[in-house]
Amino acid sequence: MKLSRGDIVLEEYALDKARVILFNPMQQMRATLREALHNIGFRRIAECGNIEQTQDELLIESPELLILDLDRNKDDVCNLVRDVRNGNYAKDPFIVIMALTWKPHLQKVNTTMDAGIDDIVLLPLSIGTLRSRVNMMIQKRKGFVVTGEYIGPNRRIDDRIDDELGTITVPNRLRFKATGDVTAMASPEAVDEARVLVDNHRLNRFAQRLHALLDILTNEEESTNDDAVEVDMCLDEMGDVIRDLHNRVEDNDSFNELTNICQSMEDLLTLLHQSTTTRLFDLMRVHAHAVTATLMNQDGAAELIARALGQATTQIAAKSA
Repeated sequence: MKLSRGDIVLEEYALDKARVILFNPMQQMRATLREALHNIGFRRIAECGNIEQTQDELLIESPELLILDLDRNKDDVCNLVRDVRNGNYAKDPFIVIMALTWKPHLQKVNTTMDAGIDDIVLLPLSIGTLRSRVNMMIQKRKGFVVTGEYIGPNRRIDDRIDDELGTITVPNRLRFKATGDVTAMASPEAVDEARVLVDNHRLNRFAQRLHALLDILTNEEESTNDDAVEVDMCLDEMGDVIRDLHNRVEDNDSFNELTNICQSMEDLLTLLHQSTTTRLFDLMRVHAHAVTATLMNQDGAAELIARALGQATTQIAAKSA
């Protein structure tokens, strides 16, 4: 049977094989939600009364759907979502995650969305609303985007992305179980492939932030109104970005050449803290271009790296003399 609601087709999917983990501290509420899930076809429902139980269930087996109570332990819930998205719980960090709330305060909603959740649903919850939201996750789940701190569905309403990285189509266990669509299957290979894309996007975001900070610092250097506090803040943030980038590439065999670039950037940053000269900014920008070229597999990346390291070695030696 199919029903139409807007541009979403509501279907009676085969959800009996899909696993749901349901976290809510209130036993009566869990019973109500379990009945609602049962009414739309779910049968494998693991109920959890606290975060620790939820973590244990995630480690046992990745669910097709994780449903979390947002009105109690909000910070713990957001931390759990971030842990899932970063691969600390569950073998599949791309599982569908919904949160339920009676009180959709703006700050709470924004904080939860920033953690990487798929959807927030307002209580009380009707069977029709639950079915519609599940259908949305099956049929029209948004692609994932990655920043330095965020992994999760694209939060733009129009799905627009303002740069060349775009979104990542991640495995959708719920869609696979509901429809049999093998392109959505969360096989170990598919999950690993999506993880690699996530890592690559995140590294590219670090590189983009380096370019943005260099733009700010260059403008500050050229300005007649020298704001030392602004410069120091940008240099400190640049240090954080470089360290994060270094930590993520040093144990990754695919990016061995970037480890030396990161070390060179850290050395240059030390010099910039002593003297913000145009020459050092230009040299740091060469490093940033080398990082971007390497991550994007651009022609000439190796030459850029060699040029950056050679010039940096000369500059550091000159400053040390």
